[in-house]
Amino acid sequence: MAWAADLAHQGLVRKAGAVGPIEAFGLDALREGCVQSGLELS
Repeated sequence: MAWAADLAHQGLVRKAGAVGPIEAFGLDALREGCVQSGLELS
């Protein structure tokens, strides 16, 4: 939630409304957010 709020505060929302994180911020941003949170793709 904090990650999404930070991106929204920066004006990086692509699509508003009832959408998922990929639609709202893009796949690259979601991947980067996961990496910053310590998550790894396997």
